[in-house]
Amino acid sequence: MSDYDLSLVLEPVRLPFSERLFSAAHREALPDGTEVLTDLDRAMLLENSQELPPEYRIWQDVQANAVSPFYCTDAYAAISPDIEEAVAPFWEHWEPIRMTLVKRRLRKTQTEFENFVTTLLYDAVEQLKQVSAARHCLGPDGEPVLEALFQVYHAGFYPCGWHRDNNIVCFDPSVLEGHRVGCLLDYPLAR
Repeated sequence: MSDYDLSLVLEPVRLPFSERLFSAAHREALPDGTEVLTDLDRAMLLENSQELPPEYRIWQDVQANAVSPFYCTDAYAAISPDIEEAVAPFWEHWEPIRMTLVKRRLRKTQTEFENFVTTLLYDAVEQLKQVSAARHCLGPDGEPVLEALFQVYHAGFYPCGWHRDNNIVCFDPSVLEGHRVGCLLDYPLAR
């Protein structure tokens, strides 16, 4: 694999190192037809429920169906160490920030946005790892559902559902109290 190919493959797992993740700053980068929600309860319902309104599909099923064609392949096993190596520094730098945010939660001084990030960041990074794996296993165009998921994250939003008409649904984190734009690794630890 060339350096260019590896760069394209690892682009999704490098997103947590940027200021874009959860910024909601690039609405123009959302895929065409994206439904944007501003109600966190509705977003979490679409993300987690098995009983949805008829116009939506179960989000976990959509993601599982996207990943299943390549998950148990030799190509997936071959790229997994590179993906883990690329994301490991993020977790190393995130740990003291996470601990600060846990203390804020215990003191009841954590903002809605901080709670959102600490609750959903691990899932977001795991999903981005799947996008990277799909690009390696399936080629530079990856898998359409996972590429839509990446576009949503790259635009700064949180993917949380899927319409039956094949459009992704996302949540706009800028509506949360305490929302901030900037790299999560630059989060102020003193407060």
